[in-house]
Amino acid sequence: MALVKEELSLQNQEILYNHYGVDLFQRVSSPLRDEDNPSFSTYELNGMIKWKDFGTGQGGNIYSFIMEYEGVDFPEAVIIANDILDGSSNDINSYKQTHKKNIQRGVILSNVFRDFELSYWLKRGISENQLVRNKVFPLKMLTINGRFKCTSMSTNPKFAYILGNDSWKIYSPLDSGEFKWISNNLSHINYESEPFQEYDDLMILSSKKDKMVFDNLGLPYDTTSVLSESNYIGIINELNGKFSKYKNIYCLLDFDTAGEQATKNIELKSNGRVKGVYPQLNMLNFLHTKSIKDIDDVFIKFGRDNLLKLIKKLL
Repeated sequence: MALVKEELSLQNQEILYNHYGVDLFQRVSSPLRDEDNPSFSTYELNGMIKWKDFGTGQGGNIYSFIMEYEGVDFPEAVIIANDILDGSSNDINSYKQTHKKNIQRGVILSNVFRDFELSYWLKRGISENQLVRNKVFPLKMLTINGRFKCTSMSTNPKFAYILGNDSWKIYSPLDSGEFKWISNNLSHINYESEPFQEYDDLMILSSKKDKMVFDNLGLPYDTTSVLSESNYIGIINELNGKFSKYKNIYCLLDFDTAGEQATKNIELKSNGRVKGVYPQLNMLNFLHTKSIKDIDDVFIKFGRDNLLKLIKKLL
């Protein structure tokens, strides 16, 4: 009998993605094309593991991925999926080794913040000392396979988030394409920001920028941030690790559909250990009319005091 979408368990979907060398819930180089900047990611939605290639705008479920990768139509993709799950395909580990891209990325940092680099953060109430404490530094140089790619400039500041063990992310706030986010060696990293462990409660935020804005509100919470809203598995992994000491854990992600869905997923996967923070519908509608996506936008448009009032209402 032909395999249909509803018959695919999450485990079988994972097997299929793994067969094609896709590291789930990570930002990786697209397996569908050659690229230097990782722009491909996966996320779970309603029992399906979806994929998105931000470089081309394409996306879908595991069947559409197989169709795109193999150049086949849907019935053929179903047959291929059946063959893989039946064990008649090539060995997974062998496949991943032969298709692994050999791309070397490196960053050189500056420990001196120039005025144009600090101004971006000072607009958000974030000081140089706070940046250093959170391991955020100006990007002096990005290299890919030994070749210079970009640097921080007055017209386009760029920053590196140092995550440890040769793991880092580049944040380029004025970019909208290739160099907005580039990362290296994130497969063993569980979160973007390590909490400083000063309070009994933990707040999970959607970005290091939101984390630092939240920190300045003076509320009694340790803070951390996910690697991305579609990549929250590391947060779940830490519930029995570094996060186990917290009395309460809350999750406040972006004020949009993706943020709401990711928060619901985290609640579900944590078996209620993590409590989602959601704006009421009237508040959400107001935020949308003002094109406000996250707490950083609230700070920029309405200031610290109004952001603090909003957060207190949410909590």
